[in-house]
Amino acid sequence: QTDGQLKNGRDVTIAALLGAEEFAFSTAPLIAMGCIMMRKCHLNTCPVGIATQDPEHEARYHPKVEAHNIHRFLEGVRWQIAALTHALGHGSVKDLSRDDLVALTPEAAAITRLPYEPGYRTREESMQRKAG
Repeated sequence: QTDGQLKNGRDVTIAALLGAEEFAFSTAPLIAMGCIMMRKCHLNTCPVGIATQDPEHEARYHPKVEAHNIHRFLEGVRWQIAALTHALGHGSVKDLSRDDLVALTPEAAAITRLPYEPGYRTREESMQRKAG
């Protein structure tokens, strides 16, 4: 399980490559729903009406619109994860593993000490890997 600083599908995919099976978002969905990070949640004066029970401030928030924005954000994350998973030669995020962590440039390999794999995997190798 992982959380903290997950902002997009790339972050989730990297966490999955490192072994995470559950992912939690916090700030990114808040931003998607209109939060402007005033950091006044505890004062009951949220200017966009998210973290307040004051009717005047609460009236500024439009739950149906913001629910749609959160849905769009999470759908974008889902599509990013799917694209990266497919690019790594897998059909499911459950198939990702540390073996998929490779460096695509010599500089990245030197910094990360990951194997340098400029072409990474062709589609045929990917299919052989699944069969084997």
